[in-house]
Amino acid sequence: MGSKRVGLARTQALIENLKRELEMAGNTYSGVTLKSTKGVECTLYSGACSADESGGFGDTTGLSVPANSIITGLGCVVTTQLSASSGTPTYECWFGTSVGGHELTTSNTDSLAGAAATVAAGKGTSTHSHERKALGGNQTLEFEDDVAYSTSARSVYGTIEPSANDINGGAAVFWVTYRLIA
Repeated sequence: MGSKRVGLARTQALIENLKRELEMAGNTYSGVTLKSTKGVECTLYSGACSADESGGFGDTTGLSVPANSIITGLGCVVTTQLSASSGTPTYECWFGTSVGGHELTTSNTDSLAGAAATVAAGKGTSTHSHERKALGGNQTLEFEDDVAYSTSARSVYGTIEPSANDINGGAAVFWVTYRLIA
């Protein structure tokens, strides 16, 4: 059998004609369309949401989950230490389909942290017990019944609420993981 060799000039021409850039380490994508693919699990993250000194705080823009998706996970992590205005409240994290809504997870007043004046950066909780444990959260978040699948697109909002007083400083990030099935 013979072998075919491609010269250096031809190899360079082929590479230059690709007309796209994909650098994984620096997360730079040019000319590439990334979209949800059926059966692949995807995760959306909020930007850092800051405490507003009016009780709790949360994501007010929402994380857009496409139609015909199953939500498979929800979670939050403190990115800048949370500070209570006074006392040692407990801290609850929950998720809903409206700002401050509580439609997706059940209530547990100390899901993020037990009684404390502050909650350290890196503390978090999730609907996945292994993530909650790794983040040091107090309780694993639990889904409400029959909320995972929706035939229509929806926005998901995360909230952190103290049991008493206000959170006067700090920030957190919320996430939703979903699987597109149709």
